[in-house]
Amino acid sequence: MFNSLSSNAITAKARAIYGKRLTAADYHELLNKRSVAEVAAYLKQTPGYSEFLTEIIESQVHRGQLEAMLSRCRLSRFSSLCHYDFSPKRGFFRYAAIDIEVGLILQAIVLLNSNTPEKIINAAPSFMADYASFDFIALSHIQDFSGLLEVLRQTPYEKLLRPLAAENGKINLSRCELVLKTYYYQSLLDLIDQNYRGKIRKELREIVLIEIELINLSLIYRLKRYFKRTPEQIKTRLLPFSYKLNGRALEELLQPEGDDKNIIRSRLSVYSSKMQDVSFNYVEDYTHRLLFILTRRMLRFSTAAPIIFYSLITLLNIELENLTVLIEGIRYGHNPAEIEKILIL
Repeated sequence: MFNSLSSNAITAKARAIYGKRLTAADYHELLNKRSVAEVAAYLKQTPGYSEFLTEIIESQVHRGQLEAMLSRCRLSRFSSLCHYDFSPKRGFFRYAAIDIEVGLILQAIVLLNSNTPEKIINAAPSFMADYASFDFIALSHIQDFSGLLEVLRQTPYEKLLRPLAAENGKINLSRCELVLKTYYYQSLLDLIDQNYRGKIRKELREIVLIEIELINLSLIYRLKRYFKRTPEQIKTRLLPFSYKLNGRALEELLQPEGDDKNIIRSRLSVYSSKMQDVSFNYVEDYTHRLLFILTRRMLRFSTAAPIIFYSLITLLNIELENLTVLIEGIRYGHNPAEIEKILIL
């Protein structure tokens, strides 16, 4: 649990980091760039990225390299906060380590299934060694699912994934993602319950459960609209947590007929009235926008360090997603106006 000294330090540091975020004007400038090199050159001059991109050679950087560097920037910002939590093995910060671990494992499984295990690299920052439950370097050398299970031996991940073991190319990716994401969110909720009481506990649980329900809403929409899955098939793919999306509300959304966009808009207005009149082309943009609105408000007005910490991490993740969309859009020559519609601003 954060003590008063670490709480004050985290609050000040988090708000300082957020103060260096990309602005709407920055995104406008970036949308006018014509190449990945121009994007890199611009980011190199911004307050939030200048210190991380000093050694980059703009003319030589390609899309994958820049995206990897930006991901490391985000993790470095996390590391600047984590040492203020004086109980890293048991404290609230542990959830950030689990989040990174789950992301690396899923990345490895995807590459195994595409028969390109040679692309699995050690992408975790050095500070994570103090918090990790398995060897990240060993993960970069696996060739198959059995190798993955060996790296994860004596961790909760081994028990979760062993029943899903399969040959490369035949791994059930959606099932692997479901069990790992379920473990992550359950661990996060458990850490909240173990470390906090009262208003802080209530607000943290609320924002986490809303985040989970937004993921489920997006999944329901995609599985109905694009894959024509039945209600029972969809239920097996959802994260097993609920806040306001349960019972009759869930059954209504699962029905095969109906105006899905209006139903989703109605459901999201339960979390924030600001979402009632927002239009959207992709449901993920809509749900991400709500999460952005909620966590930005929490970062600005909360005085509780764990809430500010969680909000900042969420907002940094959204900024990274924005940059990834923008870089890929420019790389493939998409219209700037179309790219802008997808950005969460």
